Amino acid sequence: MQSEYGDLYKVTLEHADGVVQDMRIKYFDTVPVSSGLIVLRAGFLFVASETSNQYVYWPALSSILT
Repeated sequence: MQSEYGDLYKVTLEHADGVVQDMRIKYFDTVPVSSGLIVLRAGFLFVASETSNQYVYWPALSSILT
């Protein structure tokens, strides 16, 4: 999930029988505001930016994906 300022978050919902029991939000990084985010198999994050250059990041994505 990306905020309107470019901050990236991982949001995890734990649920039972369709009712949310717990919600965890983890801050990851700040990148340019994008129109698309893609996590590649190799662990790279591709950011299709709305207003600037496209970026490819590899800042230990395993920390947010776990």
